[in-house]
Amino acid sequence: TSDSSNKNGTVSFTGNTSISTAQSKFGGSSMYFDGSGDYLQVIDTYWSSALSSGDFTMECWARWDTNQSGTLMSNRGNSGNNTANGFVFYRTSSSTIVMYWYAGGWNYLNNTQGTRTTITENVWYHIAVTRSGSTWKLFLNGTAEDTVTSSGNMTNGVHGSLAIGIIPYSPTYHPMAGWIDDLRVTKGVARYTSNFTPPTTAHLT
Repeated sequence: TSDSSNKNGTVSFTGNTSISTAQSKFGGSSMYFDGSGDYLQVIDTYWSSALSSGDFTMECWARWDTNQSGTLMSNRGNSGNNTANGFVFYRTSSSTIVMYWYAGGWNYLNNTQGTRTTITENVWYHIAVTRSGSTWKLFLNGTAEDTVTSSGNMTNGVHGSLAIGIIPYSPTYHPMAGWIDDLRVTKGVARYTSNFTPPTTAHLT
């Protein structure tokens, strides 16, 4: 596992996080998290503010092996709902995918209102969030689950890293239990602005 961006951040493994050949979407291996203190961090203060403004795409394939909430990505560095910074992109305890962030107030993609797709264990899902101008979208397997309009910038995270598998301020809060494969974060480009066919091969860039 490496940071293949031109930022060359250091990837730090914590807990029993491992490269697993038990499951993968592409290439025969993926990142495995056992749901108890496992996570990765791309250590670089660049990620505190890289996604705060402008277009971007966050995406990955994910497969949960237990029925529990689990964080895909986050740069939020402080605890408490009143200490607002960064974003959290995760599976909730009700088994739906949500992203929330602070931009002068709490913003949510795919919150509990309305009908949302329920995540099933031991199934691979392609999950993506994009921002194009002031339009934010969350996609599950290429289908838009939710669209919101928010022109404000995300408040910067303060942890100095992009965390994969947990929310940085607390490794016990919404830990990932399962596999993540082919994770990609793109700054400056909203790769998906309408429904699409999920990738059929691993990303090269």
